[in-house]
Amino acid sequence: MATTESKLTVAVSGSEEQFGQLDQGLRAWIVVFGAWCCLFCAFGWVNAIGIFQEYYQNNQLHSYSASSISWILSLEPFVLFAAGIVIGRVI
Repeated sequence: MATTESKLTVAVSGSEEQFGQLDQGLRAWIVVFGAWCCLFCAFGWVNAIGIFQEYYQNNQLHSYSASSISWILSLEPFVLFAAGIVIGRVI
């Protein structure tokens, strides 16, 4: 039993040292800045959906009700965040 625990401890401590080296330097801060830029654009798009709905109601989709248009526009944030589950694993 002691050998299993010692192997587990070694494996965990080895991975901690490996990840500790990645969390520093200019490259790490560039990644943080890039992620912030992506989220800034994504949340800006989500917050502007109401403007797009008003435009669609007055122009292209004037024969449809507001609820019919709103469910279409509510799929945009869902796809935005659901794609992150898949893409986050790929990257």
